[in-house]
Order: sequence, then C-alpha cells, then structure tokens
Amino acid sequence: MGAAEATDGGGELQFDQAEYTAPEARACALCRAQAREQYYALNGTTLCTECHGRLRAELAQGTGARFFAALGWGGGAALLGAAIYYAIRVATGYELGLVAIVVGVLVGKGVARGARGRVGLGYQLLAVFLTYFAIMLTYVPEVARVWSEQQGSAGPIARVILGLFMVGITLASPIVVGFQSPLSLVITGIALYEAWKYTKAARLVITGPHALATVSSPPPPPSPPPPPSPSPASDG
Repeated sequence: MGAAEATDGGGELQFDQAEYTAPEARACALCRAQAREQYYALNGTTLCTECHGRLRAELAQGTGARFFAALGWGGGAALLGAAIYYAIRVATGYELGLVAIVVGVLVGKGVARGARGRVGLGYQLLAVFLTYFAIMLTYVPEVARVWSEQQGSAGPIARVILGLFMVGITLASPIVVGFQSPLSLVITGIALYEAWKYTKAARLVITGPHALATVSSPPPPPSPPPPPSPSPASDG
C-alpha cells in the first residue's frame, strides 16, 4: 500500500491517494481451490500446483497398466453391449441395428475410462476391434445352430473343414449380413466410428509455472470531514 504524505501548503493537509494491491484470484479447474503464489495453465484453464503435480504423475505412468485397464473396461462394455443387442433381437424378433451404435458408444467410453483419458491411435484401434467383436458375438448363436445341424452327417475331415468355415463365417458375419442388408452395414460403420471418436486423443498443452499477478483495488472512500466547531458568541 502506498504511503500517505502530508505537506504544509497554505495551512491545509494534503494526502496522496493510497494504492491497494491484491493477488490475482485464480481457481483451479480441477479442485476449485484458489491458486497460491503461482499457477499452471492446461489448454487455457488454471491448475493449482497440487493438481499439476498429480496430473504430471499420471502422465508419467507406464502404458502397460493403462492398456490392460482399457482392455478390461472396453471388453466388459463390449460383452454388455452384445448381450443387450442379442436380447433385444430375441425379444422383438427384429434386427435393430441402431443398437450397434449404442454398443460403439459404450465401448469407446469404456476404453477411454480404462486409459484414464490418455487415448490415441492404439486405443482407437482397440475400441474399434472390441466394437466389431461385440457385434460379431450377436451372430454366434445362429452360426452355432447351423454348425450343430450340419455336423451330424459329416465325417471327421468334413467336420474340421466345416468348423473352419463356420469360424470364418462368424468372424465375417457383420460384413456378410451387411451385403444382404446395406443399411446394416452402414449402421455397423457408424458404430465403429463412434468407438473411434470417443477414443480420439486430445492435445494437452501445459505451461507454467506462472506467477500470480497483482491487481489494484479501489481505495476506501474518504472519511467525511468533521463538523465545524461552533463559533464563540460575541458580546454585544
């Protein structure tokens, strides 16, 4: 705070206006606490020192644990989505391909959660594979039924050949069905794109530390002058 100065000029006291300074107020985007003394910037948002340290520690972690976590979360979402997809098909008797898009969203979010948000090309490929795998699983019961009907009269060698053929049909079932129903192929493509989109890497730009600036606060209003003292009465 600037010091007040008094001068003797014409019998009147004159005071310089005081300046009040305060540190810049910045709330952390993660914990909402006020940054103290310094702060970091993450893509234009404010991070306090503690949250910046935790974020750096997470970014420095190895990819192995995160990949298996992403595989677990994404694989679980794929199994759940396949179960929902097949249950709706059995309950309604219709091929509701739009459910495949929901499967893609579930898998994409599951992979991103397992990877703690640190996604990218490898996790995008994982999400696409798991989404395709989930859609493929919904055709396994039909393929298994055809397999059980065909193998009864076949010899050992024919069974092996038929088994390999059925495995190939199962792996390509979303594409085979898509050739028969182009709309189903389009919906499968959208589902794969949703999984790809939710695992797209976000560019992180971290700068700092930055010192908190000081801002001037308006001075308090001046005190009102004291009331004038009454003049002594004069004798007439």
